[in-house]
Amino acid sequence: MEFAGSPFEIKSLSESGHIEGLLAGFGNTDSHGDVVDSKAFTRTLAERNGRPLPMLLHHDLRRPIGAWKTWEETKDGLYVIGSLTLSTRDAQEAHSLAKDGALTGLSMGFLTKSARLDQRSGTNHLLDIELMEGSLVTVPSNPKTLVAAVKSITGARDIAE
Repeated sequence: MEFAGSPFEIKSLSESGHIEGLLAGFGNTDSHGDVVDSKAFTRTLAERNGRPLPMLLHHDLRRPIGAWKTWEETKDGLYVIGSLTLSTRDAQEAHSLAKDGALTGLSMGFLTKSARLDQRSGTNHLLDIELMEGSLVTVPSNPKTLVAAVKSITGARDIAE
């Protein structure tokens, strides 16, 4: 399995565990030399047929922390919405670390089904990806993939924002 990180924003609504963000950015070259094509997820998402995508902590299959329940390919990348299962220890840990800014990115675990290598630049263009999981990570593979915000609802002003 391969891994790639992308820009995202975490939004946590109090203790609900709600989280959303950009799991994969389109057009960004990551530290592995990969660029995700804008239609790379079309097939795999259709085949999921609405089944949740596992949410892991640091790509560790022994540390599931929730599920991504909805997703959309936008002009910027694959936007996902899910929830942390806060009744588990690992999800509580991830929630606290994300709010404190220690978990700074999202990263996907995937299998490459189709790619095109640009011989001149060495960039690998991912054309079709089998999406396996989406993880919260400390250091994503793309240096631009920092957490923009972690929010909790504490009052009426937060709801308005």
